[in-house]
Amino acid sequence: MSLEVVARHFDALGSTCELQVVAGSQAALERCEQQVRLAEARFTRFVRDSELSQLNASHGRYTPVSPQMFSMLEAAVWAYQESGGLVNAAVLPALMAAGSCAESVERVPKLTSFSMSACTRAAEISFTAAAIVGSAGSAT
Repeated sequence: MSLEVVARHFDALGSTCELQVVAGSQAALERCEQQVRLAEARFTRFVRDSELSQLNASHGRYTPVSPQMFSMLEAAVWAYQESGGLVNAAVLPALMAAGSCAESVERVPKLTSFSMSACTRAAEISFTAAAIVGSAGSAT
């Protein structure tokens, strides 16, 4: 017996995203897409009042962040340390110096693909990397 894979493609996160669910429905994929879009609006530097934009605007001053943002920051620190600096989320100053501004979003090649067997916990799919880190360490 072959299980049907249902897919949904959409533009978000500066790229083309693909969501897949095995033995699921378009409705489940629509809920997942909505979670990706909510996360994109909340954690993008391209929306002036997003949580990430507010953090970037703090210029190093103490700024309270949500638990989700803190988890992403922990994941970013972990990735930086594990890659010997090859993965570095703290590149905004370099991007700005190179001419990347908040008013323009360049498309990136297709690189975002989510595969899952179910979408009952759609809120968790957006930031899988943060879940990998868990409580392994804290941001410095």
